[in-house]
Amino acid sequence: MNNQPTHIKKYVGLGLVLVVVLIAGIVVRSSVIGNKYVQLNKAQPLYGQISQVLLTGTGGNKVLSANDYKLSGVKYLDNQAWVVAHFTQPGSQGGYVLLNKVGQFYQVVLGPGTLFPANLTGIPSDVTQYLSNNGLLEVNGT
Repeated sequence: MNNQPTHIKKYVGLGLVLVVVLIAGIVVRSSVIGNKYVQLNKAQPLYGQISQVLLTGTGGNKVLSANDYKLSGVKYLDNQAWVVAHFTQPGSQGGYVLLNKVGQFYQVVLGPGTLFPANLTGIPSDVTQYLSNNGLLEVNGT
């Protein structure tokens, strides 16, 4: 019975030594290796939604914005509920997409394309006016 407290002290002592060794290992590792980690570039707004509609080839692989297309001329309309964006792809003139904000996210409503139907319904007048002013709506069926 007298040995029981000695064993407990022995195990507590070993436990403390292990904790100290672990902490020392972490400190030494960070100072030797440094805080090296992989950091991805922050995704540009709208790239995810547009990547989902721009498919390459017959395999349906998602395109990568940095390699496969670039956005330009992004125009927010109707209190930022609607977006018109121009995209370009290497070797082509690209096209346009129209997105609508549903909840917290934008969804592609029209596009990709270079010309949209003139008889759009359910789209605010300032959006259709912008599309018309920029030559993105069909005129007389063309």
